[in-house]
Amino acid sequence: MNKGDRRLIFEWLTSADAKLPLSIDWLEKQSPDTWHVIATGWNYDYRADPLLWIVSQSACDRGTALCVFLKEASSWVKYPDPVGLNEYYQICWGICEAVSRRWKEKLYPSFKFLPLGADLPSDYSQYVKIFKSARANAIEALGVLPWDLPDDAFQLPSGLKEPDSIYSFGDNELRYRLDYWEHNIRKTP
Repeated sequence: MNKGDRRLIFEWLTSADAKLPLSIDWLEKQSPDTWHVIATGWNYDYRADPLLWIVSQSACDRGTALCVFLKEASSWVKYPDPVGLNEYYQICWGICEAVSRRWKEKLYPSFKFLPLGADLPSDYSQYVKIFKSARANAIEALGVLPWDLPDDAFQLPSGLKEPDSIYSFGDNELRYRLDYWEHNIRKTP
């Protein structure tokens, strides 16, 4: 990376016009591609209500739902219900329940996105392994699971792709993607 590239990235990271507020109202106006960008870049210690909204939409891609499920489920499968959990954890538990229910009801019609984006394949395999281990421990401890996905849910079809969005999401910041910002938003002196 040359000095000019570093300067451009610094300008993008510090520019107020590159950042956007994230809200449910904003999400309602976006595409499944952008929802996937947000889900794959999400810091799962951040607020959870946008993720619950995303996985509850009829246009949510299976890859997006699977991404959210795998990043959340291993922490929550050990709880038979959300009673006694704090509000944030109840939402996280509810996300997993919603994905499980909607998956079984075949309410995720498309499967076009890589579940963990650019992290595939090694991180994906690791997430599946962690979830399956947590699931086995929960079955042993509880005898029954609060929700689950069938094993075939973790088999990825060929032809999955990265989403096409002008946005990026990371470190709990929604911003225009660097190349889009540089050519369409950036104010040059």
